[in-house]
Amino acid sequence: MQNFRFKSSFGLKTLYSFSAFIVILTVAGFLGRFWWAFDLACHFRVQYFWILMLSATLFTFWKKWVACILVTIFALINAIVFIPYLTIVKPIQVDSPKIRVLAINLDLRNSSHERTVSFINKSQPELLILEELSEGWEDGLRETLAKFPYFVRLRYSDVYSAEKDILKSFRGIWEKHKLSIGLFSKLPFESAKLGHLETYAMPYVMAQFKFNEKPFTLFGTHLMSPIGSVRSKVRNKQIDALIQQIQTINQPTVLLGDLNITPWSPFFKDLIQKTGLKETRKVLGIYPTWPVGYAPMQIPIDHGLASDGIIVHSFRLGPDIGSDHFPIILDFSPI
Repeated sequence: MQNFRFKSSFGLKTLYSFSAFIVILTVAGFLGRFWWAFDLACHFRVQYFWILMLSATLFTFWKKWVACILVTIFALINAIVFIPYLTIVKPIQVDSPKIRVLAINLDLRNSSHERTVSFINKSQPELLILEELSEGWEDGLRETLAKFPYFVRLRYSDVYSAEKDILKSFRGIWEKHKLSIGLFSKLPFESAKLGHLETYAMPYVMAQFKFNEKPFTLFGTHLMSPIGSVRSKVRNKQIDALIQQIQTINQPTVLLGDLNITPWSPFFKDLIQKTGLKETRKVLGIYPTWPVGYAPMQIPIDHGLASDGIIVHSFRLGPDIGSDHFPIILDFSPI
């Protein structure tokens, strides 16, 4: 009996400690502007919700009603953040033809060329954005990319060379594998641009099109992963630069890419509020994109954003193609 009581007491103390830790992370996530680790904490709202709801259920077995109520409140605080992404709506039906664009972070370590080729061919996109495109991937996708006669491509090393010591460890990998970001199209360009924004190198590819006499811009980019203080600062400055770049575009725009940020971050909210872009996954679903293979930890860091003048028909994810990111499939029409 004493042994049972000891185990029961230890289990309750562990539950209190773990619940308190998740509550602290919940609060820290709202303070992301003050420290990079707090910003990282904000990305796991869905996970915090389920953990705290489980904790609340366990507290009922010990009849710890105050603890049950408190953790439930904090679970709901997390839920309030992501509930707007769970509203069920009917797909938009319009008579105008649709454009399909795929955005794929290929992942340097991924060698599943056949799975990726099969996915692209089956999806039949008019537009294709590829991130972490290496020489090996160029060879593996050669026949597929030949179906997209219009393209622009930018090597990461050309962009980040301006960052000097900050990103020195990355440049060796980028230069060795000749990593690039590319925009491939079956539609002719009206104009195209690639490059980076001066101070905080941000690789991007951008092209302007006309579809049914309606102009639009497609903008693809891949931002720095914010692991650590330095890289987090670079990512945040890239977002500031991205905002400035988007603000210069004077026609309907679609932005896609691995932004290495979730919608719950204050820096992502800056991007939305200052550019007027809309989250295409909002009300359609959370659709976590990374890391593939670790479902309980997955978060939505790859995005498709659209301005006024763009009708989004659907936003969804492609299958596991061997990358650590799921591909994005976006169907839209300029109006």
